[in-house]
Amino acid sequence: MIFENVVSDKLRHEFRVVFESLEIEDEINRRVEEKAKTFRMHGFRPGHVPLDIVRNSVGGSVVKDAFDALIARACDECVHRLSGTDLAATPVYRFENNYEPGKNVSVTFVVETSPSFELKPFECEVTRIVPKISDDVVREARDNYLRLIPVFEKAPEDREIRRGDEVTYVAKFHNSNVDSKKKSFQNKILIPEEFGENADLLGNFLGKKAGESFDFVNNNQDNLKCKFTIKSIRCPIDGLSIDEIAKLKGIDDLAGFDAEVRKGLELGIINTAFLYHKSQILEYLGDQYDFDVPQSIFDYETKNLLAEIKRDAAEEEKRTGQKQKLESDEELATEYADVIKKRVVLGYVLNRIAKENNIVVLQRDLQDAIMEEINRSPQYAKEITDFYVKNPNAVAFKKAEIIERKVIDFLMTKAKTNDVEKTMEETEELVRNLLSEEGEYEGDDGTEDSPADAAAD
Repeated sequence: MIFENVVSDKLRHEFRVVFESLEIEDEINRRVEEKAKTFRMHGFRPGHVPLDIVRNSVGGSVVKDAFDALIARACDECVHRLSGTDLAATPVYRFENNYEPGKNVSVTFVVETSPSFELKPFECEVTRIVPKISDDVVREARDNYLRLIPVFEKAPEDREIRRGDEVTYVAKFHNSNVDSKKKSFQNKILIPEEFGENADLLGNFLGKKAGESFDFVNNNQDNLKCKFTIKSIRCPIDGLSIDEIAKLKGIDDLAGFDAEVRKGLELGIINTAFLYHKSQILEYLGDQYDFDVPQSIFDYETKNLLAEIKRDAAEEEKRTGQKQKLESDEELATEYADVIKKRVVLGYVLNRIAKENNIVVLQRDLQDAIMEEINRSPQYAKEITDFYVKNPNAVAFKKAEIIERKVIDFLMTKAKTNDVEKTMEETEELVRNLLSEEGEYEGDDGTEDSPADAAAD
């Protein structure tokens, strides 16, 4: 191989590599000889087919394999010549001419390296939100929680089912195509105040008594025929005090329960305030650092941002019914160029801080983050799980999100803080105003849509 460093411009390095004809033929012949060891052809013993016949039979595949090997070695050599630097992305290459037996082949490699910079002393002043929660707010939250799920008692035998009742039933399928082991099952259901999409089924329960039955045909599941038999009815107990509800739910220490409620409310404010704290720290870091970034990374972030803008415009059009006017991709890319570069620079800075302070994402961190997402939208638990199982990029984005959170929390411990007490309402208002001032995309973290959001759409 003959190497020539054509361009070395900041982070972009271009090499021209010439694969000499003898080198190419040697690589091809080695692979033909390897294939010949097991090659079979009528009239020859296995492994004894002449090499020229083998090459004519498998020529296309061995040429490809040979060039794959040559490219890999050349790529390693390019990286070796840039030793001491980190790659920003996988090197890319292009052939300058096609392969012809007996002729050299030239290939151009483009290698981008990560920017080199030193971390500066962190001397940031941050206004830190401290949860402000009154005893009245704690009691209200506790009472709402305890009353959220009613306390039930067995209904009188002649009582008909009403909205809000808890019903135990047995379902028996009549369809012959149903597995015999699943032809009958017992289940419990809460009859809601609003039926929603299951109105056809739930409406059949109203007015029934224990021991009564009804037939139901599910048109959404291949006309599945089923007979429902009411086994028991439990109705909500009205007029109970909070103390009585707590005891019936097994809560003997109401003061201790209040303390747990307070912790939950505090955590809610802290989580909401994270965006406010993060904004201050990123603004500080953005003022401290400015360096060239790899073009490939910049282009990747530009592509993501443009897709994000178009998706939001489509959603707004769907919501309002009004056509959204967007600038061209070139105009949008120019308009948001500074935002995109700042995003990439901050990404490098946060990663360097994480690396130098041994801040990593553990498997448990990832599991907890995904479980938190499921807990926020339990009706989409399967969709969320499948989303991360089937999308490695989504997992990578989630890890980046966790790293960012850990680094911001770490920097908060290093910052000089000015504490101010805020309620949840005040914190939410502060964050809303902050996002409005920064612009819709400047504070965005670049992560993919939540799978729960996708499922809801």
